[in-house]
Amino acid sequence: KATVKNHKIEFPGDASYHLLVLQNFDTMTPELLDKIESLVKQGARVVGKPPLKSPSLVNYPECDDVIQTKAKQIWHTLDVPDARAKVSYGNGSIYWGRDYSKPDGESLFPHYDVTAKILNELRVDQDFESDSPIRYTHRKAGKLDIYFVANKTKRKVKANCKFRIKNENPELWDPINGKIRKLNDFNCENKLTSISLEFEPFGSYFVV
Repeated sequence: KATVKNHKIEFPGDASYHLLVLQNFDTMTPELLDKIESLVKQGARVVGKPPLKSPSLVNYPECDDVIQTKAKQIWHTLDVPDARAKVSYGNGSIYWGRDYSKPDGESLFPHYDVTAKILNELRVDQDFESDSPIRYTHRKAGKLDIYFVANKTKRKVKANCKFRIKNENPELWDPINGKIRKLNDFNCENKLTSISLEFEPFGSYFVV
């Protein structure tokens, strides 16, 4: 159900993404490749290498020929560039090359620094920052911005969290008991809202 608007991939529920990052696999079903082709034609930006074959035995071996033919059409070649490359297709772009994988060659996704650099080149500001090991997701619901932030360690942490939101009044929603409280101790500066939060081991909050 994904669509593309202003180069951003949008899903029902108002979740949207500037980049689609592919897993580091050589396989992809023809149906998935068709969908990715459609998104790139509409203007999506994709990071990742082309698939070489289908993981399914449906229509084997013709399915592998279909994958390679379409992948070569989208990526322009199946030979991995030594340097980072940007390929235009339709209204969108594909970023790939040897530098887009971690040195061990076994990681599922390109190195974070690579995707962060692409977003920086696209002038997309960092959506969330923390000085502690905090994971997050961000979505919109009407006029609300909803961040889910979680401590991924088994120890208590105090984290200074920065959200790419300005001139709003944050609330803290507890996902365990449903309690909601307004946050008065926060700072807005340079398009960012900074909030100091204390997390229990593996604890989490919604910041709304």
